[in-house]
Amino acid sequence: MSIAAVMPARLAHTWIDESVKMRETTVGQQCEILAHSTLEYSELGDFSYVGEHCCLADTQVGRFCAIANQVRIGAPNHPMDRASQHRFTYCPEYYHPDAIRASFPPVAPIG
Repeated sequence: MSIAAVMPARLAHTWIDESVKMRETTVGQQCEILAHSTLEYSELGDFSYVGEHCCLADTQVGRFCAIANQVRIGAPNHPMDRASQHRFTYCPEYYHPDAIRASFPPVAPIG
């Protein structure tokens, strides 16, 4: 009898802690996202792991990647050529429910 028949995989399905906040994010198969992390406009590849208190924004994480606790990836670049560097110039959805964020490719590919 094989070990697989006796002991099921520890992480048979994706597990996301209930405290995690996500906005427009896709998560692959058999991933794990630990407590108090935030993922926005990001992709997390199959079998990848995000530690506690992480912030991923505009990030594409590949397969089999491990992100340590308290890591921030993909913080937005503030446009220097505008009258203001405030996020209302590039994240309008924070200020109007009908606003649509401009679609950009992920700026921080990992893995």
